[in-house]
Amino acid sequence: MTAILIAPAVFLFLCRLHFLRRLWRLPLKNGEGFFLAQRVGPDFYRDAGAPLFRRNHASLFVPLFLDVPAVVWLVFEVEIAYALSSLQ
Repeated sequence: MTAILIAPAVFLFLCRLHFLRRLWRLPLKNGEGFFLAQRVGPDFYRDAGAPLFRRNHASLFVPLFLDVPAVVWLVFEVEIAYALSSLQ
């Protein structure tokens, strides 16, 4: 029973990590002279684009941070259910 609950959660978490890895460099997909397919100047990533690039990276972590309470709840719920079932 616990494997049925934990396996999909682990699978989804690993999928999110995979997508995070793929989306991390997406703004640079077309090269250093572009940001998300828009042509930018040569110092864009050091000047005006640096905060935008950091904000893009920070936004990629939002789904992971939203999942943390659900994963913690699931782990503790499974442990409590296991402990209660072993008492009987």
